[in-house]
Amino acid sequence: EPVVPITTQSATDEPTDSTDIGKTPTVFVPITGMPNQVPSNVQVVGEGATTIHLTWEYPDLSSNQRPTGYHISYDFVTNPQGARTQTVDGTKTLSHEVVGLKPYTLYSIKVIPYNEKGRGSSSAEVQGETKRAAPGYADGQLHDVGVPNVRVKVLDDRGTVEFTWDPLPDDLVNGILQGYKVSKLFK
Repeated sequence: EPVVPITTQSATDEPTDSTDIGKTPTVFVPITGMPNQVPSNVQVVGEGATTIHLTWEYPDLSSNQRPTGYHISYDFVTNPQGARTQTVDGTKTLSHEVVGLKPYTLYSIKVIPYNEKGRGSSSAEVQGETKRAAPGYADGQLHDVGVPNVRVKVLDDRGTVEFTWDPLPDDLVNGILQGYKVSKLFK
C-alpha cells in the first residue's frame, strides 16, 4: 500500500520528549481508494495569448481517498477536436497554468483528480478564453506571414493604383482583424 504523510495537529497531541515541543506530528495514512470527491470552485483567474491559469479546491486532502495529482482536460468550445490533457502532480497543488493554447480561442476545461488507485470524477466544466495576439503569432513566436496574393492594378494615366489581396488565413488572425496598413513607397 502506498503511504503518504499527512500533517495533523490537535489539542490532545502530547510531545514525546523535549525535542518534539512545538513540532507538528506526522501521521501516515495509506491511500485505499481512488479520489471520491469532486474538485470544486474551479476558476479561470488569468489568461494570456497562449495560456489560461486555473485554481480549484478539493474538499478533503487528508482522507485515504485523496488525490495525488490532477489531470486538466481541455478542448475548443467551438469545433471540438478531442480533449487534450496536462497533468499536475501533488496533493496540495490546487492551481495550474494550461500552456500551448491558441490565441483568441474559447476553451472548455475540467479538473480530474487521480491517485494510484484510479481517476475520480471530473469537476464541472468551466470556460476560459485566451487573449488576442498579433496576426501571425503562433507557438509563442511572431512569424512574418506577409499578406497573401497581393495584386496591383493601374486605374488611369494619373497614377491611381488599386491594391487587392487575399485575407489572412483564420488560424493566423488571432483576434479581430482591424485592418491592413498600406504604405506608399517612392522611387
